[in-house]
Amino acid sequence: MLESLRIKYHDYDLKINALNILAVIKIKDYLKIANTIKNNNDLQRKRVGIPSTVYALLKDDLKVGCLIPTIVLALDSEEDKNENFTNINYDILTKYIQQNAEKLKILDGLQRTNILIDLENELKNTNNKKSNQIIEDIGLLNNFNEREIKVEIYLNVTRFGILYRMLTLNTGQSPMSLRHQIEILYSDYFITERDGIILLRDAFDNKKTIKFGQYKFSEIVEGVTSFIDGSEFTLDRYDLLDYVKSLKKLSLEDKKVDIFNSFVSTYHLLLKVLIEKSNSWIFDVTNLGSDNLNYFPVQRVDQDTKKEVRVAPFGNSAETIFLKSQIYTGLGSALSYLKQKGAISEINDLKKIIHNIKFESTPKEAFDNMVVRLEQIRKESKKIGESQRTFFKFFFISLFNNHDMDSYLIIEKAIDSAFRKTI
Repeated sequence: MLESLRIKYHDYDLKINALNILAVIKIKDYLKIANTIKNNNDLQRKRVGIPSTVYALLKDDLKVGCLIPTIVLALDSEEDKNENFTNINYDILTKYIQQNAEKLKILDGLQRTNILIDLENELKNTNNKKSNQIIEDIGLLNNFNEREIKVEIYLNVTRFGILYRMLTLNTGQSPMSLRHQIEILYSDYFITERDGIILLRDAFDNKKTIKFGQYKFSEIVEGVTSFIDGSEFTLDRYDLLDYVKSLKKLSLEDKKVDIFNSFVSTYHLLLKVLIEKSNSWIFDVTNLGSDNLNYFPVQRVDQDTKKEVRVAPFGNSAETIFLKSQIYTGLGSALSYLKQKGAISEINDLKKIIHNIKFESTPKEAFDNMVVRLEQIRKESKKIGESQRTFFKFFFISLFNNHDMDSYLIIEKAIDSAFRKTI
């Protein structure tokens, strides 16, 4: 595959620590893999709508030999981790790319790739064509297939390096959201278990109950996005200002560190420790004092059991509380803040201290208080979800900020601090 690939030049991208090669390839060879690499996952960016007149013009130009900008591809470090490209040999590089052609990812040039595919299909199609038109199209197809296009290929690049390059390469068009790009890069994490963790896609898995070790992929992505963007709020839009801000923050990250994996594994450990330290705590509204009981008024009386049904709490166990979507964005934005303030240097630093989390009183008192505080926030907030995300951002900041020893690693103090700041 890619028999006509010829490497013309190479250089090293010091920003993302990856080898970059410039090559040429015949269109017919690129089209052998085009449909595969543009559909490596079903989360690939949707095709951008192009006005019919512009679309037709682009195809007509290609028929007469129009040059198109370089298409940028990448092989990430998981495929390349055993390869050593320090001693550059073009023959070895060419063979390696040919062997791994179907694993390539498109960083820039998806729409150009779609147009190339469409033009090939149009020239091959003989339906409703006269014989002279068919002959003409065959000639055009032969010329089209034999022409060369330029491709850049990044080798031995981390997924985070790919994400950074995708952002910078999108500057000349409507930018793809940071969240969407993270989804694309990590979509192969679905279903496959890694270190006791399974990431689930909402629509595909259709699971009503999420439990420890099984997390919604979309919510993990929100957490990672919140870490990069520094905000606990999900982005309803993605304008140029949001884009530039995220790009600047992403530029400061160490491209050698896979923050997606770091976030998932750190969250997984944190949830494990909180569940263990909760001592099987279960929220029981009937055990609350009369003042706190007022936050959970009776909604109805169950006709079968004749028991009062009260307002449901935010969660009734450590597992159900810390598996909510608000946790991911709260944790992500808190980690961003802690890194900015020098409390941690990277996400994985949290793993060294998570086991030291403690209670001043008992797990029951602490978590009962958290549920009551969250209900107070719900009653007083105009935007409940946003206020809950803010609460958990402050909770994790207070819990893990070693610059604030009053609440450092103490759950009750972190809850009280987060409640005051949220209100």
